Amino acid sequence: MKTLNYVYEVFKTNEANNGSDVLNIGLPMFQSDVASGEQRLCPVALDFAALKEDYMAMTSDERAADNKEFREFVGQHMAELAEAYPDRDAMLAIVNG
Repeated sequence: MKTLNYVYEVFKTNEANNGSDVLNIGLPMFQSDVASGEQRLCPVALDFAALKEDYMAMTSDERAADNKEFREFVGQHMAELAEAYPDRDAMLAIVNG
């Protein structure tokens, strides 16, 4: 699982829960749904059970690297991503460069 592939869902989770910070509120909320395998906070319908399987298959080092990659990328591209939101395809185009 690569969290950057779910950048739109993280932004949407932040917005739906009145979060004021994508990285410190939206991301942990999205990660909570992934870790539980249940859709609770993310308003976007995803197969959270499958995401949990992918997440659990990652080592703790892989999870930490994925989290770091997401935070660094979003931090560097926040203005572009915020401008593209809520267009999921435009956000993924930024991610995929």
